Amino acid sequence: MIRWFLLLFLFSLMIEAHQSKENYIDVNITADHVFLHCDIETDNFQSVIDLDDNNNSVVSWKELYNHQQQIETHLLSQIHLTQNNQLITLSPSEYKIYRKLDQSYLNILLHGDVTSQETDLSLEYTLFFDIDPLQRMFLSVTTADNNITQLFSPRQTSHQLSLQKKSQWDYFLQFWEEGIWHIWSGYDHLLFVLMLIIPAVLIKKEQTVSVVSSFKTALLNLVKIITTFSIAHSITLSAAFLDLASINARWIESGIALSIFITAVFNIMKYFPHRIYLLVFLFGLLHGFGFANALSEMAMQNVHLLIILFGFNLGVETGQIAIVLLVFPLLYYFAKFHFYQTIILQGISFITALLALYWFIDRIL
Repeated sequence: MIRWFLLLFLFSLMIEAHQSKENYIDVNITADHVFLHCDIETDNFQSVIDLDDNNNSVVSWKELYNHQQQIETHLLSQIHLTQNNQLITLSPSEYKIYRKLDQSYLNILLHGDVTSQETDLSLEYTLFFDIDPLQRMFLSVTTADNNITQLFSPRQTSHQLSLQKKSQWDYFLQFWEEGIWHIWSGYDHLLFVLMLIIPAVLIKKEQTVSVVSSFKTALLNLVKIITTFSIAHSITLSAAFLDLASINARWIESGIALSIFITAVFNIMKYFPHRIYLLVFLFGLLHGFGFANALSEMAMQNVHLLIILFGFNLGVETGQIAIVLLVFPLLYYFAKFHFYQTIILQGISFITALLALYWFIDRIL
């Protein structure tokens, strides 16, 4: 059995948790021209173009400049701008590489001709979406009268540039959806919630572990735990996003990995702490800072902060509730079988502990 766990663990090392990529395009529309100022993270270009000329596993800025034509060709194949169902030919210029914080970006200007400002434009953007589900592209559209912000993701690859401001309700729905997909695509948060759900159907009396007396009792215990976690992460998510509190992102992400590891080890040992709610609350505070880091990256101009915060947080809660409703009844059903405690409780927790330990070491270093 351990052999299979190790094989699964080696496979799982390829998983990245919440390492999202943020790209930016500022669109400026004049009477007869459109300009797209693109800032694209350079890391993923190696996945679609062989840039490593000296085979040292590091793509240098020189190599990025050497492959300028290939990069521009690929970029133009993933960005399509139309007006009146006619494709607008975009031409590249101002190709340069720069560093922002710890990430290299390609800055490139694309420009084309438009017929008028009164007819809507349609932009389709698919760069790297096929290789990375956590890719995001933030679009800001500026005209003589308005500034409109849009968010592109693998689930939303095209937008009508209506040149009309979106309502606050539209932004709320957009960030509500992002909150749902953030929890669903974030393997670390998913595993932590799973580590809370799995033992919720069990009870330990003295040294004997058995299934709880009823589904209602098990569900009530889980609701208390998830509610505690939700309250805690909502506090720190709000505080961090509104700049009322701040902790270094590396320490937060390392702490999240450590919280998963500790919870998984408790499951392996069949140790159910009496003060589980206090522990969940403390871990929830950590995860809230993690949510805030992701949300800060997605914050948009000209959108009320409370709209973003409330929509995203409600989306996270919606995603968690969906996971509980899907997984918990199945776990309660299987809990009566002997393999539940060995395969599901201890086995899955063992894999999770190894993965969380890998994340902790990778993030802390």
